[in-house]
Amino acid sequence: MDSKPKILLADDKIENIIALEKLLAPFNIETVRASSGNEALSKTCEHEFALALIDVQMPEMDGYETVRLLRQVKLTKYLPVIFISAIYSESQYLIEGIEAGAVDFITKPIIPRILLGKVKIFLELYEQKMQLLKEIETRKKSENKLLIAEKNLLEAKAKAENADKMKSIFLANMSHELRTPMNSIIGFASLLKSDDIDQEKKLKYISYINNAGESLLSLINDVIDFAKIEADQLKINLEMVVVWDVINELFDIYTEELQRRGKNEISLHIDRPLQNINAIMHTDPYRFRQILSNLLMNAIKYTVKGKIVLGYHFDIPETVTFFVKDTGIGISEDKINLIFDRFVQIEDNPNDTIVGTGLGLTISSKLTELLRGKIWAESQIDVGSVFYVSIPFSGTNDSKTIDKEIKLQLSTDTQIISSLQKKILIAEDEEINFFFLKEALRNSQVTILWGKNGKEAVEIFEQNDDIALILMDIKMPVMDGYQAMARIKKMRQVPVIAQTAYAMAGERERIINAGFDEYLTKPIKIELLRSLLLKYI
Repeated sequence: MDSKPKILLADDKIENIIALEKLLAPFNIETVRASSGNEALSKTCEHEFALALIDVQMPEMDGYETVRLLRQVKLTKYLPVIFISAIYSESQYLIEGIEAGAVDFITKPIIPRILLGKVKIFLELYEQKMQLLKEIETRKKSENKLLIAEKNLLEAKAKAENADKMKSIFLANMSHELRTPMNSIIGFASLLKSDDIDQEKKLKYISYINNAGESLLSLINDVIDFAKIEADQLKINLEMVVVWDVINELFDIYTEELQRRGKNEISLHIDRPLQNINAIMHTDPYRFRQILSNLLMNAIKYTVKGKIVLGYHFDIPETVTFFVKDTGIGISEDKINLIFDRFVQIEDNPNDTIVGTGLGLTISSKLTELLRGKIWAESQIDVGSVFYVSIPFSGTNDSKTIDKEIKLQLSTDTQIISSLQKKILIAEDEEINFFFLKEALRNSQVTILWGKNGKEAVEIFEQNDDIALILMDIKMPVMDGYQAMARIKKMRQVPVIAQTAYAMAGERERIINAGFDEYLTKPIKIELLRSLLLKYI
């Protein structure tokens, strides 16, 4: 809308228009001139007017006809018109003017105060009209905003309710997933206390406890990884990885997993290209294995019989696509896009005994994004599913270029371990953790010293100049592992391996940058512990 209201002045004599403009000068308005009825009609198409002052007697089209035509147009139907006339005293002209659509008459010669008074009233009416239109427009905008806000609120409410439902299911499943392995661990540990069980049963119970512990650790790792992803704290560490070595390793692991679960009606196969057997990828080996492991575990969980195929192929030189294909229960087409959402588990499953946290595929999807790849699935009910992971290759096809460290395998040669005649200091405030480490090295000839806090560890080190290696806990009373390691390194350079339950993003980098030689996360794997002993002493 224009800032100033406009008034149309229609008269065939320019001197009359100029006189009107002078009279209207006190008002903050804009005047538009028209020298005929036709021009007046044309101007109303170009401008919005608050008022029109039209001379009755004009050639070709007089004022009456002009107003009649104005009243026939929607835009100007209610435009106030005041006739300017020298023949107002004759009643028939007054009646004809009112019938034509004028709202008032002003006679010539014009009395300024009468003209100004009447124009003022119509300008005020116009201003009120404009204000009302603004209020209506504002109200419409507010109503639209309210409708949008209400729609957004309903959508947010639906999402919140769905999220709450998903979280409730997640917590219920989490409770089940936690209690199941804990039941095995506590239950079979209690049975081991009995005096009337033979050696075969003891070994069987220990195997159950180990398997339950692995399941529990896997669950905890999923929750931790999910928390890292949600907090944007999960970091990718790129290394050179031999593709075939990873595939072969996973094949061995999950062939054994099928046997452990008693799924004898399922066979695991590998599908790989004949060429590029020595292909090397530049990726995060741990996260890469984690993605494929999640897909394999998913396939094992939802397949009753048939086969599972793990394979890969090179699409273009820059991309390699891995896939896990199964003959499981499948997923309906309308739910295939939901499987990567957090906490989601498809309810098409006819086997109610299959539960879980619903985090595996979500974590796999997020990890794939962090590796600059993409993940998707194809499935058919009662036929099976195929999960694809496409990752940028950024590698080579020559295995000779691999760094020797990449090929280093974790050695578990018990003969070498048993021949170690060195002195080791273990800094650990938890007695049960120290006892575990001591028992893990029971078959070796190492001498073990125990410092129950960082201060004790420093004192023991000062008194024994033949200590070959230190296993240092990070969180300890009196003096923590960082402080103890720093003091020890100042006295003498000796390998110090951090052992910690901290596993958040950046923890390894923080520990290595602080001066530790190596890093072990709890629960500590015995094979890895022995491998590090061989490496450093």
